[in-house]
Amino acid sequence: MIFGTREVGWLAPVLARALPGIGAVLALSLLAAALGLALPMLTKLVIDRGIMARDMGRLVHYAALSFALGLGAVALGIANGMVHLRASADMLADLRQRAFDAALRRDPARKDLPLGETMARLDGDSGEIQRFAFDTVLVAIGALFRLAGGVALMAWLDWRLVLLPVLLTPIELIFLTLARPRTQSLAGEVRDQRGALSSTLAETLSLRQTLAALGASQARLAHFGEQQHSQIAGLMRQRLWAETVGAVSQILGAVVRAGVLLVGGWLVVRGDWPLGTLIAYLAYAAMMQGPCATFWAFIMRRLAARSRWRGSMRFSPRHATRRAPRRPARWRRSR
Repeated sequence: MIFGTREVGWLAPVLARALPGIGAVLALSLLAAALGLALPMLTKLVIDRGIMARDMGRLVHYAALSFALGLGAVALGIANGMVHLRASADMLADLRQRAFDAALRRDPARKDLPLGETMARLDGDSGEIQRFAFDTVLVAIGALFRLAGGVALMAWLDWRLVLLPVLLTPIELIFLTLARPRTQSLAGEVRDQRGALSSTLAETLSLRQTLAALGASQARLAHFGEQQHSQIAGLMRQRLWAETVGAVSQILGAVVRAGVLLVGGWLVVRGDWPLGTLIAYLAYAAMMQGPCATFWAFIMRRLAARSRWRGSMRFSPRHATRRAPRRPARWRRSR
């Protein structure tokens, strides 16, 4: 499970209030994905029944239909973006309010975190948790819908070539499973460095006069520079590892495209396939490239944020079931 029983207690009410927004965004996302799956098939019709058949009427008809679907996809993208922004912003406000309330009710016996670290967790990591809780369902269902739809349409065109991406998908999943520990470790390291940097900034500015009186400003500045260099090095390590993991998915995608080109091109040369089928097959193969890696990287970033955010949500057990404060009236009116 991404969220354990300890997190469900405070996250479930937030998710329950966000369900209408999640449902609206999911419906628009699936509709946009369906339009995306239809476009390669329309391209096939333009080529096979219009260009290759030398039928100008059908060419104009299918080209106009493709243009209309393209405009529809643009309109759906705009509408989906606006609905997504509003729903995710409402959920973030709710989650941040709940986290701030929990931080204020933190057990006095526990040592407080540095101010900058606390701010980084309540703000930055709260945003990561919100994006994960809100977007993970959308990303997962959208990816499964595109994969299932792409495989179904590829099988409808010719079931034999579907075996190539289907056989390579387990290889990608095995590699991503093996890469998970290092991916999660590097993500956590970068988040810790970012929190330490924020903590140094907040503490130094709050103690500016004291540091100046002690003549320690330059030493503090040098320490801040070392932290920045350490963070940059951590970002570079994380980026290099992410590029390495992504390269494996890209190589597997290139194998799929090469296989489709070779076998599909051979079928076109033999006359068993029309040219439009090969073009559509290549488009669907491109849609299936790398969804596992993208979703896996998404999960790793949110797992790192969750592990850090737990520390900010630890408060006295006797307060664990208390309801979070209600939203300000301006939030309720704006929904």
